[in-house]
Amino acid sequence: FHQGDLKSALRLIDCGIAGCEAAQSELPETDFNRHLRSFLLAAANIRSMLGELNKAATLINQAAGLVASSDQLKRDSRTTHTEALVRASLSIYCGNVEAALHDARMFVELAKRSGSTWAIAVSASTLGRAQLLAHQWQPARASLEFALAQARKHKLGLEAEAAYLAYLAEALLGIGNVEEARAVAEESVELACRQETLFWELQSRIILANVLLQRSQAGDHPRIAQTLKRSENLIEITGGKILQPLIFINRAELARLQGKGAENRRLLHKAYELYQSIEAHGHAERLKAKLAQVENVTGAEDRG
Repeated sequence: FHQGDLKSALRLIDCGIAGCEAAQSELPETDFNRHLRSFLLAAANIRSMLGELNKAATLINQAAGLVASSDQLKRDSRTTHTEALVRASLSIYCGNVEAALHDARMFVELAKRSGSTWAIAVSASTLGRAQLLAHQWQPARASLEFALAQARKHKLGLEAEAAYLAYLAEALLGIGNVEEARAVAEESVELACRQETLFWELQSRIILANVLLQRSQAGDHPRIAQTLKRSENLIEITGGKILQPLIFINRAELARLQGKGAENRRLLHKAYELYQSIEAHGHAERLKAKLAQVENVTGAEDRG
């Protein structure tokens, strides 16, 4: 999974689900439910990253239904933390700002009650991601710096350290600290390459490209194009279709900076169609509004 071979990881999980179901008659119900729930949540997480958002939602709900009523108050189990993480991640991938903030805050509260050092770090990172979606740049920075510090202190979850850095770079960019964002994004890409964590490399490269685009320096254009080309290759390698619209959005911005208005609009439309196809409705609606603004500007220029 962390190496970025999402489809192979999903095949292994599907084998685990099949194994659970085959052994159901030999297992106590509580054990069967616990094991199956873990596999279902893992599958939901990967299907989200593959861009299969509706399937992921179905799996999360199926996993939630396996919690016995007597266990509802036991809110500190690892699978309960995992469910909170996967549910919040799904809301973020769908682009639903209110749901993402709500789900992430619920995860933070759960982690605090349980005292799990792993959950405290990961929930802070998840809240930071939700705050990025909401453009709450300063709170996102605080959440992500705390998450990174906790992960490094306890040496937990560092297989995803590149992702922590990439999110932090995005927060720094939102605040306006472009050069600091560039340095952190560079570190994120270097770490992902060194650890050979391909999905995190994909994410890091997309954010690095966005940071370089915001610098608006013509000298960066060849590197941006190269970074986005590698990102496209990583989509094919990992299957991480959930991030593909961001590549088109970055390519659209590069086209705009190069004075290619028609190409800019074409690529934005492509990103919108991709968001629609994976049913990331929140992202699609915001991009639709941006497209309308672009079309209005273009129309005004043509009339002028």
